Amino acid sequence: MESKEQLKWQSEIALYEATHVYRVFILAFLLGLASKLVYRSAPYTMLEYAIGHLLILTLSILIFSIPLMLGIISEQLYAIFSLLFSGLYSIILNYKMAEHELIKWKNRGKAILAYAIGSTLFSGILGFLFGVYGGFTHKI
Repeated sequence: MESKEQLKWQSEIALYEATHVYRVFILAFLLGLASKLVYRSAPYTMLEYAIGHLLILTLSILIFSIPLMLGIISEQLYAIFSLLFSGLYSIILNYKMAEHELIKWKNRGKAILAYAIGSTLFSGILGFLFGVYGGFTHKI
């Protein structure tokens, strides 16, 4: 039987995930924006890039949440596997969408750059918002 503290911790994680699902949409939008900025001459729109990234992010959540719910992997492994899977496939998505337009080594660099810009923007915005929220809720 699980302790009350562990059940409380698990319910807090479930509540956090349920109320912060919009993060996937924001990250997909920022990755799509960064992809379009890096691949300006590509025939794809920013929305097409964002939809591809959204599919990748939701697929990584689906794939790794099932073993998490079954207790096969821990929350830390879930975060690591999900990040690696979504990052790798986001880079592959950018690479494949411009595969015929660029030299291979240049396209690889651009794909990594697009993912780095998008994820850095997301981390910066999220860090700023958490900082502002923490500043308003901090009690002296």
